Parts: sequence; C-alpha cells; structure tokens
Amino acid sequence: MPTYCYSVERQEFDAHQSGSARLALGRARVTSDITLESQEMAFGVLHLGDHNINAGVKPFVGVDGYPAFAKTANAAFQSGDLTETLRIFDHYFGPAQYSLKSLLGDERKHALEQLLESTLEEAAGSYRQIYERHAPVLRFLGTVGMEQPRILRVTANSSSMPISNASSRANPSTPSALSSCSNRRGRSRSRSTSPASASPFRNRWDSVMGRLAEHPEDWELVRQAAIAVELANSAGLPVNFWHAQNIYYDMAHKYLPEARIVHTNG
Repeated sequence: MPTYCYSVERQEFDAHQSGSARLALGRARVTSDITLESQEMAFGVLHLGDHNINAGVKPFVGVDGYPAFAKTANAAFQSGDLTETLRIFDHYFGPAQYSLKSLLGDERKHALEQLLESTLEEAAGSYRQIYERHAPVLRFLGTVGMEQPRILRVTANSSSMPISNASSRANPSTPSALSSCSNRRGRSRSRSTSPASASPFRNRWDSVMGRLAEHPEDWELVRQAAIAVELANSAGLPVNFWHAQNIYYDMAHKYLPEARIVHTNG
C-alpha cells in the first residue's frame, strides 16, 4: 500500500471494538521508495470515540515484547478497562505517541470526515425521530395556515437532508428519493416557505444535473431531471434552478449538435 514516498506491507493486524471504543494492533514493513531502506514497525491505535485517538509506533526488532504487549492490551480493552489499555500503550510505545493533530492537513481532514460520519448519522436519526413523532401536528398547522414553531421546522428540515445515508450516497437523486423529499416538504410547509426549506431538494436536483452533464446520453438521468422539475412545481418549492439552467445551456450548445449529427448519419 503506497503512502506518500513509502510502501507499507502489513505483516499482522488485529482489531476489536467495545462500545464506541476501538483497538487496532499490528506489524507492518515500511519501505522507502527512494532509498529502498526497509524497517518493520509495530503499531497500535486506540480510538476512544469522536476525535479522541491515541496511537503509537516503534521499530519491531525480533520478539521485542510485542506479543506480550498485544496480549495484555487486548485483554485490558476487551474487559472494558480503557485506562489500563492506555497505560499499556504508554509502557510499550513510550512518549512517542500520536493523535489526530499529528496527521498532515489532508490526512487529518479525511480522518475527521470519517469520524464525523457516524456522528452526523446519529444526529440525523434523532432529528428524524422527533419529526416523525410530531409530523401530524406540523401538517395540521400547515392546513389551517398557522406558522409552525421554528424548532419543529428545524427537525423537519434536518430529517429530510441526505446526511451520510448509504442509499443517498449511492444514488441520492432517484425519483423516489426526490419524491419523498418533495412530499415531506409539501405536507409540512406553512404559509411562509423560505428558500432554505428547499435546500435538500435543490442538492438532489443539482446532483441529477451534475451527473447528466457528465453522461448526457443517459436517458434515465434525463427522465429523473424531468421528474424533479415536475415535483418541485407541484410541491411549490422555491427552488433556484440557475445552476441546472447553466448545465442545460451548455448541453444544448455542446451535446445536442453532436447528437443530431450522429442521428442523421444513422
């Protein structure tokens, strides 16, 4: 596995999880792609949840105590004694230990994005539960023309945002996803519909048009784009279509003439 100007070959790896905490231990051979010097290293990472990470690495020279370290660290971790696990890390790796702050900027950003994923999913799930519990009264307020309480509008907005949902990441702009988003907006909107309320729908719509710009020959994406426009109009969403219009304009002047030539030449 290339890492900057080094190649890393994993020799041994063992991982465990206990609640929100995770432990990973192992050995790897690190080789410089420039000098071809090589060194086998022992490493350990203890993730205590959120951004709290403690990691250590040191040269592995024969049987230097790593097997005993791995055995005692695993035993302490699986018994739920994280304090003892940290003490074992300190004893084996010494003061040369690392945290997220030790990473370079891009690597730190990537690691934090991965760590935040579960946090955002948990927050979105909580908002969704609150919204679903109070959705009937929100809809009733909309039908009688009363302003919805701001705190409940926040839960409605958050519950329909595609936050790190696996299906949304895979295809966040399918007709069913767009329809679900617009239906939820339509049922819960009141007399005051702000542009911000259409933000999740606009994000999905922009996703459709972005993919259509890359694959203008994909008629399924054309169908999704047409459905999205109909849903936005039927739900009365204040969607700003300027970005999509720019994409359409570019396609009309770049792709359509080529498509007509291909069609004419048969």
